[in-house]
Amino acid sequence: MVSALHNPPETPDKKADGAIAAAVGAGGLSFHPAAGQEGTAGRAAMTPRGEEEDIEGRQLMAKRRDQHLLYIHRCRFLDWEPRAIVCMAACASGRMLAVARESGEVEIRLVDEKFRVAGVVPVPGGNGLIRSMTWSRQVSESQGRLFVGSLDTSVFEIDVPGLRVRRRQDSYGGPVWCLAADPHRDLLAVGCEDGSVKLFSTADQGFEFSRALPTVNSRILSMAWQAPPSPRDSPSLFVGAVDGTIRHLDARTGHSAYRMTVEAKNSAHPPLVWSLLALSDGTLVSGDSLGAVHFWDGAMGALKQSFWVHEADVLALAASAAGDTVFASGVDSKLVCLRRPSQAGAREPPGAPEDEAWVLAASNRAHSHDLRALAVVERSGGRGGEGRRSSLLVSGGVDTKLCTYSVASFAHNRPRYIAPYPYYPVASVASARGRRLLMMQHSRKLQLWGLGGFQEETALCLQHEPSPLLEIQAVKGQLIVSSSLSPDGRFLAYATTGTLRVLALEVGESEGGGAEVDRGGDGHARPRVLLRRNKLPALAGRGGEKDVKALCFSPDSRSLVVGTGGGRVLRAGLKGSLVEEAIRDTSLESEEEQGVVRLSCSQDGRLLAVGRWNGDVELYAVPASSSGEDTGSLSLTWRLPRLDSAPTALAFHPETDILVVACVSNRFYVFDAAGQRLTDWSQDMGHRLPRELLDRHDCIVGVCFNPDSPQAVVLYGFGFVCYVDLGRPPGQLVQILPASHPAALAQRASTRKRQHEWLPTRKQKKQRGEAEIAQVSSNKVIQAIEDNDMGGTHGRRRSRGDSLVQEAEERSLPPGSDVSEQLNGKMVKEDDGNDSWNFKMHLGYQGVVAVEALGPDELLLVEEPWIKIVSKLPDVLHRHRYGT
Repeated sequence: MVSALHNPPETPDKKADGAIAAAVGAGGLSFHPAAGQEGTAGRAAMTPRGEEEDIEGRQLMAKRRDQHLLYIHRCRFLDWEPRAIVCMAACASGRMLAVARESGEVEIRLVDEKFRVAGVVPVPGGNGLIRSMTWSRQVSESQGRLFVGSLDTSVFEIDVPGLRVRRRQDSYGGPVWCLAADPHRDLLAVGCEDGSVKLFSTADQGFEFSRALPTVNSRILSMAWQAPPSPRDSPSLFVGAVDGTIRHLDARTGHSAYRMTVEAKNSAHPPLVWSLLALSDGTLVSGDSLGAVHFWDGAMGALKQSFWVHEADVLALAASAAGDTVFASGVDSKLVCLRRPSQAGAREPPGAPEDEAWVLAASNRAHSHDLRALAVVERSGGRGGEGRRSSLLVSGGVDTKLCTYSVASFAHNRPRYIAPYPYYPVASVASARGRRLLMMQHSRKLQLWGLGGFQEETALCLQHEPSPLLEIQAVKGQLIVSSSLSPDGRFLAYATTGTLRVLALEVGESEGGGAEVDRGGDGHARPRVLLRRNKLPALAGRGGEKDVKALCFSPDSRSLVVGTGGGRVLRAGLKGSLVEEAIRDTSLESEEEQGVVRLSCSQDGRLLAVGRWNGDVELYAVPASSSGEDTGSLSLTWRLPRLDSAPTALAFHPETDILVVACVSNRFYVFDAAGQRLTDWSQDMGHRLPRELLDRHDCIVGVCFNPDSPQAVVLYGFGFVCYVDLGRPPGQLVQILPASHPAALAQRASTRKRQHEWLPTRKQKKQRGEAEIAQVSSNKVIQAIEDNDMGGTHGRRRSRGDSLVQEAEERSLPPGSDVSEQLNGKMVKEDDGNDSWNFKMHLGYQGVVAVEALGPDELLLVEEPWIKIVSKLPDVLHRHRYGT
């Protein structure tokens, strides 16, 4: 569904829309607020109050041009919104964690790689309907099979390597509320709306209905398998229902041996048993709608202990592998840890046996909203820790973020947050034919915006405000998987869970050269947008159009490259038919296919880089005729060697065949694709990358080049933007901006002990005089001044030598410049021969979604601050706080 935005629901935020928010020097990042950020975008930034001020402004802009600054447009008006986490499940090996969101998407995260998202599998019709998820038992070296239950009466099996839905099976009992896989047999239990439990066989890679257990006449909300005491005994299945009962079912006969009734306390209605957990020692744990966690004897059905630790429903339970630690979470956003006395370090209750006593060990509220999902995963120990495993608890809920905790030190360590921002490119830009376009991808819609240019005569200001041009809605029940905008802005392609569309895009222009506009009901003028749909034949092969995972236009906008979850790469002429291309070696035909998650095409269109979900990167040659049109089939030319970790971003240089590959470890490698080798810079300097980049918890998610500076590369993650000059060595220091950031203050504090190596002593000041003091390296001078102005001296009285240094620096500033503006990381100068500050990291941005090049010395930065996401979340459970 395509609709032009003649009457948009809301206007963009004029305070931050499209404002040029930073200027980046050729030697590093020099960020400062633009004029448009202080007032209405497009309004003159400086009101001339005299000819003298105008001359000073022109001199300042000329100086900026001489320094070869990089201007950044900072966008916050796109309203990118993540969805709540519904459920989670970790595979038996602990290598993968599946996270289901309310939008119907299932994320496959790799635990040992900073929980990075290896791929997303959209479940058909799963918007708000997914309620449960589980992995089947692990067989040999496989990670098990992933099953998803939906309220649309379906059970889906996810093809994890192919990143697609493999098959769908009806539950034969109505909406599916819970799933439970037998850890010892190839059997899957499905809890249904009609109160029955359906058993499905998963043996021999199949998925077939086996039998139905007798109904309990009440909706089943939770289930848990309990291992039999001996192989001769029948396995037990516990089911929790809405009538406040927990029934023990014999999986072979289907008979209920006994029933446990949850205490209703002061409630007039029976509690809902939302979660069940069976421990290895035979103990059964339940969580209900009254906020209680009960411990039961699984063999006799007797209640052992109860904890009323929550103020509302207990929605999720999880336990450590040893079964000595239990975690509970719910609507009140509290996460509770219960342990045995021997593990918690507390004394057991008098008269209670050691194996029956549990105590409240700790609790916290790292989340702000309902905490719906918990999972305990095992991961390797890391460097030098082969063979060691550590248990991690992962929590998620309505606030869309993930938190990880160490199970062993839950009460002492703070959690680590994993941002919900997208791991894949969600923004595409086109800056041709005099119009600058931005396309933003959401889960169910695409937005096309027109961006204004800027003028730098007397100040930075936008020519016109960003304007919404087009909105494309996905068909109901489908999700947008991938999208791309051609570099010349003539074509738009997007893939949903059901189809692939290629649209011809025309932005109307008047005869006088200006933009032809439409005026909607709000009176705002917007360029007229026309769309034409290109009819393409259906994709052949397994999955077809439902299997598309990645899209990429060629730089000349003549062809579209399509990557599928089954591992195929296809190429379509924009005026021709879709042609399948050969993409794999004959030696790999027998191997399991790996889905395509990244695509990047070289500037001349002769090379194509393909990234797969397992971390492989392949290069293919694109044959071309004398006319420049693509002909023939793709041929594999080089498979890049395995890197230290899986790649997260690919990007070709805009002028050469240089390929930059960023990895999970935040190391990046520079390859000469034509020569099939690492470049000299990467060979000599790749092992000298700064710790400030390598030690970050968030990964590099994108790589961008400045077309007007061939040696410059911009790396960005969710919380940082890093500028690197590939023509210089990494250096020993990293400049962190803004100067007031806590990381920058900590860096200066750590280097303060070494200041005596370069600051002149009192005796040297008397001998050399004030003139020689001015010859100190500008970087070091500015660093010394920053330490004093930002409180780096910690109350120490500034010496006369420091004052002389500041006075010498002030004399070197251009006319009309302010010292304070020079200090806060805004216009840092450095000598060309000084390599200490090659890496520039700006940590002042929050939630960087995308960074794209708009033109020479221009970048577009799409930002979604966390506080903006929180403001869109629903209300939380009211809790009385003391003094309120």
